[in-house]
Amino acid sequence: MNISMTNISSTAAEPSLARIGMRMLAALVFCVGLAACDLNEGPAERAGESVDEAATDVGNAIEDKCEEAKDSLGMQDSRC
Repeated sequence: MNISMTNISSTAAEPSLARIGMRMLAALVFCVGLAACDLNEGPAERAGESVDEAATDVGNAIEDKCEEAKDSLGMQDSRC
């Protein structure tokens, strides 16, 4: 059973203008949705930022204490 591809017109493989328009609209909606995510900072986002800041502060305090301890022991390399 041979199927001939000669009957398929060249326009059947090309996307229609409506299909291209729908793809462009979908891409636009997707991009707008992504852009809107940053605008709405809710309580969970603020809480997460507070946790990040607290963790950074604790890390800095530990590093400062480590450097002070090394300095008081007279070590050459005071980096921790």
